[in-house]
Amino acid sequence: MKWKALIIIALIALIGIVVIVYRPTIKVYSIPEPRKGFILGARTDNAFLFLFYEHPSEGEAPLQQYDTLYSNELTIYALAYTDTTQENLTFHMYRVEQVKQGNTTIEVKRDIQNITVTLVLRKYQIVKNVIELPTHSEKFTVEIYSSDNNMIFKFYHETHPLFLPAKKYTLGSLFMDRLAYILSALIICLASLGAAKQTVEKRKIVPRLSVGAGLWIMTVAAVLLYITARMLIYMFGLLNVAWTYIPIAFCSYVFGFSLLKPKTQTVYLMKTLDAAYPTKKLYAIEVVQRDGKMYLADISWKDFLLGKCSEVKIEGTPQWAWKIENTDDIIYIFKEINENENITIKLEGIHEIDVDKWMSNLKTTEAIAKEKEYFRKRLLEEMATKETEIDKRVLDFIKKYEEILLAEGT
Repeated sequence: MKWKALIIIALIALIGIVVIVYRPTIKVYSIPEPRKGFILGARTDNAFLFLFYEHPSEGEAPLQQYDTLYSNELTIYALAYTDTTQENLTFHMYRVEQVKQGNTTIEVKRDIQNITVTLVLRKYQIVKNVIELPTHSEKFTVEIYSSDNNMIFKFYHETHPLFLPAKKYTLGSLFMDRLAYILSALIICLASLGAAKQTVEKRKIVPRLSVGAGLWIMTVAAVLLYITARMLIYMFGLLNVAWTYIPIAFCSYVFGFSLLKPKTQTVYLMKTLDAAYPTKKLYAIEVVQRDGKMYLADISWKDFLLGKCSEVKIEGTPQWAWKIENTDDIIYIFKEINENENITIKLEGIHEIDVDKWMSNLKTTEAIAKEKEYFRKRLLEEMATKETEIDKRVLDFIKKYEEILLAEGT
């Protein structure tokens, strides 16, 4: 079992090295406040342009020069003042990276992207145009150029999950996504229970988990499944709720331990003590039989993850062993118990049965002798009491007789 623990320690060390070397960063997203006040847009030779985006809590909000756009959708309102019916705009997007050259640091454009969009114009009318930008997980610079190659607007773009629009559902597509999620969650539950069964069969022992605790765990999984199928799919779409499969699979796997836990039996250990009356010392140990060996059934989650288990060894010929009727439990008469990594039980020899019987008879004889002595003392006390009463009555009679004689003599 030690080599399994070493493998686990090595994997943890490897993960630690990877984390130290690559230093992964975890992004914490917050919703930025929308800019308010005067709207300053852009101008081409044919129209005035005003840029907006959809804020997740405030609705449509303006985008100003050098602001950061977190949405992938950019709305441009165009107010034309010429007869031109369209305007071509070029979006030049790039990521800035600082590179050292000798003793100086310069900025270099990376991941350059260019897209061209055509705006619809109507003279003296405001026309709404929606532009779809590519997803950028890092901060990109976006420069907008007019058809005469003049930069008219500049901002930054970084896709924020909370600004992404949810999938648009029809009643039929929503029903199909919910059905697909429920069926796939059912498959994951069955696969997790199968994995739990394989674990129970492979491992000699698994931690205790009552059926009540298992039902609570599955209740949590069922509530999560209901909330996801009822609301989260509608809000975020099927792919965006795929993460819920992880807690559902984990809950099903742990619940499997309460259903498929290995069969246990109780080993009772008994020892005769030297006392005034026949006295026994009694222990009860719950064990699991695997491959002809006994293992302690009580194991912690820590030992389970590390692959540790305690074997219960019986030393000596088990002459003093009794099967308990209608159970798989057994009683051993032991001499001593040694507890280290494993539990070693040394049994008494066959000669101990004669000693035990003799002690039992001896104690019985002693009890009878004590009762005999007790009744003998009571008898003597009663006899002494009776004799005292007889002597008193005789004395009383003699006194009365003397009184009669004296009366006659007079």
